[in-house]
Amino acid sequence: MPSQTQSAEIAGAARNRIVPLEGGGTVLLPEKFIYREGLIISQLDDSPMILIPEGTFSMGSNEKASEGPVHEIHLRHYLIDRFPVTNAQYFRFLDYIHKSGDHSKCLPEEPTNKDHTPKGWQTPEYKKYSDHENCPVVFVDFWDAYAYAS
Repeated sequence: MPSQTQSAEIAGAARNRIVPLEGGGTVLLPEKFIYREGLIISQLDDSPMILIPEGTFSMGSNEKASEGPVHEIHLRHYLIDRFPVTNAQYFRFLDYIHKSGDHSKCLPEEPTNKDHTPKGWQTPEYKKYSDHENCPVVFVDFWDAYAYAS
């Protein structure tokens, strides 16, 4: 059990991670996320985030066998980027991966020698689809997206 001093330090450190919920109550954000002036920010890439509230929804379809049956799914609250990941944000991620070689957060099944560079990165072909650092990154595959999100 932490002392009162330790509890106060923990509360102080977490103060900017407490998000008030619309219906009352609060949520404590994970480390590396802060709540300030009504915004949730990822400190990893400065992305504004949105808190999706906990809830239940119907998933599936009875119209296609591969999508059925319809069933209820309950999800706890989660965070999602407010905007798509930009070329500038993805560049910082690639720079880190290439300099550090750190693939510790990647899936173990990831293809050998995967470096997470999108197809045609920074070529004229790539720039036809995403030509500015603040445009969304394109041509990322599942492995790239998973590594970035992790």
